[in-house]
Amino acid sequence: MPRRLRVASTSIRRRAAPTVVAFSPTDIAGQMFWLSADTLTLSDTDPVTSWTEGFNSHVFAQTTTTKQPTYVASAVAGNPAVRFDGGDAVFNAGSVDFNPGNTSFTFLVTVKTATAQSAWFSNIGTSGYKGYEMGTGQAGITAGYLGLYGGNGGFAWTGISVDAQNDDTWRVEVITFGGGILTSYVDGVENLELTGVANADYTSASTHDLYIGGLELNARYITGDIMDIIGYSGKISDSEVASLNDWAKARIGL
Repeated sequence: MPRRLRVASTSIRRRAAPTVVAFSPTDIAGQMFWLSADTLTLSDTDPVTSWTEGFNSHVFAQTTTTKQPTYVASAVAGNPAVRFDGGDAVFNAGSVDFNPGNTSFTFLVTVKTATAQSAWFSNIGTSGYKGYEMGTGQAGITAGYLGLYGGNGGFAWTGISVDAQNDDTWRVEVITFGGGILTSYVDGVENLELTGVANADYTSASTHDLYIGGLELNARYITGDIMDIIGYSGKISDSEVASLNDWAKARIGL
């Protein structure tokens, strides 16, 4: 008779799969602002008459019908956005106080732009600004960087400021400021760092009108879509910038 082979029994222990914790922008300390197209309960192509910021309930409105942006229900990767046609803007009149007494901040904008609006446009901005621009026209700064205006206790963000990057492509823009250092990122890659920047150029101890989609003060508008604008009252770390960028890129299918 053939021999029977005995095989020693073995027990295999299966390790539990690691728990994946989903990142949220609220995981980063100091959040003070979050304007998201997700909060709008509209139908595709509806006009956006008001847009409420979800963190402190600031309301951005536009009563002039010809200046109202449009809601896009599925702008990219199934997520909504607000579309601006080069003459649209919503604004909050004098109740937004981004960083009273603070000397640092961080902002993210998820945006797609089609034209540079004379090589300059503004995503977010305050009335009464002046003085400090980064972008085309600023001595020593190569075209293609993110931009800010500072002064008079407020700031305006020019976003991606040249035709080369205004090509209907979704991008994630982040600017951090603190300790006299201002750094900008596009899609998670640092593209500019300035040192020795005066705190007074960018920090505010009072409220200002805040425009989304353009600066009506100077008739400068963007042509494109905005999905999220997120702000923090401090300069977040490099690892937090990376996490925030990865989260935003996932929302636009990258």
